[in-house]
Amino acid sequence: MDPIMMTALSSLVSALVGAVVSGILTKARSVSAEQQAFRDAMRSLLKAELFDLHHRYVECDEPLDAMGLQLASQCYEVYHGQLGGNGLGTRLYEQIAAKDVH
Repeated sequence: MDPIMMTALSSLVSALVGAVVSGILTKARSVSAEQQAFRDAMRSLLKAELFDLHHRYVECDEPLDAMGLQLASQCYEVYHGQLGGNGLGTRLYEQIAAKDVH
């Protein structure tokens, strides 16, 4: 094969590989950003649920039953353990969990 033809073919293959890799990386970044948006949204929703449970059981002093504690625990586990939430959500959960279960 002609050296000029080899060089041209090699350049074409390199350009195609570069374009494919670039496309894959762009798609991966897009998916990652979308996943992060969903994680942030879920963390916000779980914190809102903890806020509502805190309002009900701590601020309004309703008796805390086993189901209420289980719901708070499940919300907090995902919020804190899997989605990395902390701070206010942790304080809300700790105050709910400190109540006596009726």
